[in-house]
Amino acid sequence: DNPSKKINLVGITGTNGKTTVATILFNLFNKIGIKSGLISTINIQFGSFCIENNHTTPDPKKINEVLNKMVENKIQFCFMEVSSHGIDQDRTNGLKFYCGVFTNLSRDHLDYHKSFSSYRDIKKKFFDNLNNESFAIINADDRNAQFMVQNCSSKVKTYGIKNLADNSAKVLEIDFSGMLLKINNKEFWTPLIGKFNASNLLAVFSVASIAGIKSIEILKILSQTKGISGRFQIIKTPNKAFVIVDYAHTPNSLENVIETISQIRTNKELFTAVIGCGGDRDSGKRSKMGKIVLNGC
Repeated sequence: DNPSKKINLVGITGTNGKTTVATILFNLFNKIGIKSGLISTINIQFGSFCIENNHTTPDPKKINEVLNKMVENKIQFCFMEVSSHGIDQDRTNGLKFYCGVFTNLSRDHLDYHKSFSSYRDIKKKFFDNLNNESFAIINADDRNAQFMVQNCSSKVKTYGIKNLADNSAKVLEIDFSGMLLKINNKEFWTPLIGKFNASNLLAVFSVASIAGIKSIEILKILSQTKGISGRFQIIKTPNKAFVIVDYAHTPNSLENVIETISQIRTNKELFTAVIGCGGDRDSGKRSKMGKIVLNGC
């Protein structure tokens, strides 16, 4: 009975930031009092229901089963990560999306897609399938953003830090405790760190805004939002060293993490980086990631 027509389904796609954006949106909407669900790389949850997720975007049967349970439990919004594998394998076909979010695009999964252009075109397919009642929210700072919404039927909204956009942000201060951000000329402090997280928070702000939530309410909750496990997660050790754990698995995301650390440190500290490219996938990115760490430490 097509449960996606009975819930506001928000799909987040892009190379990096999907889990952070989806999870923060899930937490924000629930704190506002809007009952929401989450389908993410980490888990599937709503209310007291929570199970581990084996794929970023589950198979069609699982997605619709979960959405149906959400509808039965009067969940109003669902935030779902949409992977390139999921789009290419038609796992999201037939779903009615209230909104689609594009975070960014850089090299990844080329063992599967074979070329960057094929990977990019698959991401675009998601936005091609949005209808004229939906929204497409795109990152104006990414050079592939306008390509994603070429001939797209949905209403387009933009967000950006470097480029002119409907919603804009600026990083005013940054240290290991968080950042002072300005979004649309309103300043607030966030425990999250890094320009990439400023961009993620701006994506969250954009979705919450089109859903009718007031700016002051959004920023109040974002100022209390803690980081996602494994995403620039800072652990302080007894000897006052900082350990930073991050899921960075692409050259672009690794570069963002290294740059963020370099912005904050004084260069007097010893900086040791341990990286890996697990799963025997896309071996072509390994040397690129090695060079980024070599040049950044």
